[in-house]
Amino acid sequence: MSNPTDLSQLQQPFDIYRANLGFALRMAALLQESRQRTRQLETQAADSTIAMLRAAAQSIEAAPDWSALSAQPGTLLRDQAQMMAKFWEGWFGVTLQNGNSLHAGMDEAVKHWQSEVGAPAVATAPAVTWPAVPDFAAGIDRFVRAMNGTWTPAASEAANSVAPASSKANGARRGERHVE
Repeated sequence: MSNPTDLSQLQQPFDIYRANLGFALRMAALLQESRQRTRQLETQAADSTIAMLRAAAQSIEAAPDWSALSAQPGTLLRDQAQMMAKFWEGWFGVTLQNGNSLHAGMDEAVKHWQSEVGAPAVATAPAVTWPAVPDFAAGIDRFVRAMNGTWTPAASEAANSVAPASSKANGARRGERHVE
């Protein structure tokens, strides 16, 4: 539909229904793309785990004595920890990519919907405010610093961990319930 100049040119409800259906299908496609990226990462993680377990089985089967066999659990644990660290790094990357793709796709879908329904219909509709996208990068940075031991909680976070004044006044300590 070419952007109508007034609402009378819309073939309501057909044009609105068609635009809404197109919007819903675009959103469904975005969600499936996110799901596909996540599934690819999970498949890679499963393939890595299978390869690691097969290598560990071969190593155990080839152990010539108790000394060589006793080292295998530590090796397996180290390999598993390294693999999981790579998996979580990939998971955070996919999460960021999915968030960014979803945000960009939603903007594109809304613009397309507006072009289908037309500016006059949008002007008469109530305003919609999209929620702010969380700062995933800052959260990942805090996680990495916490894993490296370089992160310390902010003063505001430390203040939030103190028990409420009402429970202190009743003599309760943190984690305990005060029953009257």
